[in-house]
Amino acid sequence: MVDASSQKHLFVEKVPIVTSENLGPESAYPQDAVIACEVEKEWSDEAGRSLALVNTELPSGIESTSGVTKFVVLQAQLVTDAPDA
Repeated sequence: MVDASSQKHLFVEKVPIVTSENLGPESAYPQDAVIACEVEKEWSDEAGRSLALVNTELPSGIESTSGVTKFVVLQAQLVTDAPDA
């Protein structure tokens, strides 16, 4: 994932948690995925970008490989009708 500051975050998670795709060892990686999260705050910055502070610890306990669970992302990165994982 790339956050609103263009910082890259890596997640390693079991396939059924983040996608409904049938992925395995022969699949090409990285893959697009959806991570369930809780939106803690929404606002617009001085550049007019719509931002959100999200927490991936809820509901599934997901963290980046650096142990981070809170991220500022563009609201456009959020999906409310994610496909079933």
